[in-house]
Amino acid sequence: MSGVCAASDIWSVGCTVIELLTCVPPYYDLQPMPALFRIVQDEHPPIPDSLSPDITDF
Repeated sequence: MSGVCAASDIWSVGCTVIELLTCVPPYYDLQPMPALFRIVQDEHPPIPDSLSPDITDF
């Protein structure tokens, strides 16, 4: 599979952790096309300010 690597796995784990902590997935407030654009362009999913520094460093 092209485009699948360790970095995509780490990104996916980050999204899962954010969803577990906030009860909403990253980019939930966007329509599908803008969400896909942000997923490709952003270095990592947005990390809510409400999370502790220990979690954001994870």
